[in-house]
Amino acid sequence: NEDISQRQNHVRELAEEFEAVFVPFQSALDEIVSGGVSAERLLEDGVHPTKRGHCLLADCWIERVLGSN
Repeated sequence: NEDISQRQNHVRELAEEFEAVFVPFQSALDEIVSGGVSAERLLEDGVHPTKRGHCLLADCWIERVLGSN
C-alpha cells in the first residue's frame, strides 16, 4: 500500500532526525503474511496488533535494538 509506504518512510526520516531506532514492523508483518499467516491473527482490526502481533512487534524491536549495538 502506497499510503503505508509513505508513512513508513516519514517515520524512518523522523527516527534518523531524532537519532532513534526505526523498527520496520510493517515489513516484518508483510513477510509473515506472505508466508501464509493470516493478517487477522496479527491485527485485530487491520491496524491494532493482537497479542501475537504485539509479540511480533516486540521481537522486531529487540532484534533491531540489539542489532544496533
